[in-house]
Amino acid sequence: MEQAYVACYKSGSHFHVDKQDQALAIPQEDATHVKLVSVDGYSTLVSIKEAAAEGNYLAYEWEGRPIPVLHGFPIRVVFPELEGNKWVKWLVLIEVQ
Repeated sequence: MEQAYVACYKSGSHFHVDKQDQALAIPQEDATHVKLVSVDGYSTLVSIKEAAAEGNYLAYEWEGRPIPVLHGFPIRVVFPELEGNKWVKWLVLIEVQ
């Protein structure tokens, strides 16, 4: 079975997505999307390819301090190449579907 590999690692004030690291294997034939869920119930789907794209990260700090609640404390997803509605604030769940 072909595998897609996705991992996160800490660097400075955020976690980077690293699709080369084999820490988490996601079978491509079964999984097509990642569901991101906010504490307020908002959720969105991104494709596995979009979620594993270089440059994405999980932000937990801004200018050396925890992200303000208004901007997504404790964790906010950042997808620089996607529209803002995919940048989930107050992240509580990442579900591979």
